Amino acid sequence: MPSGRHRTRLGIVAMIMFLDLLGFGVIIPLMPHFARSSGATPPAYGLPATSYSLMQFLFVPVRGRLNDRVGRRPVRLISTFSI
Repeated sequence: MPSGRHRTRLGIVAMIMFLDLLGFGVIIPLMPHFARSSGATPPAYGLPATSYSLMQFLFVPVRGRLNDRVGRRPVRLISTFSI
């Protein structure tokens, strides 16, 4: 059973992942409405969702290697607070 310190760290990581996925889950259903109101074509609003998933597929292994080399906390903090 994990100690209190490890449970706290796991909770922080879980909360960050939840917020990340929540943001993605909120945008996807609203994207067609915003695209139609701005006059975009269906491929124009499908491209951001596709590119997000493709970039996740390509760069998760890179981020994993960086986590192993530098540590999870610095990589997660930089990826969370960078724009």
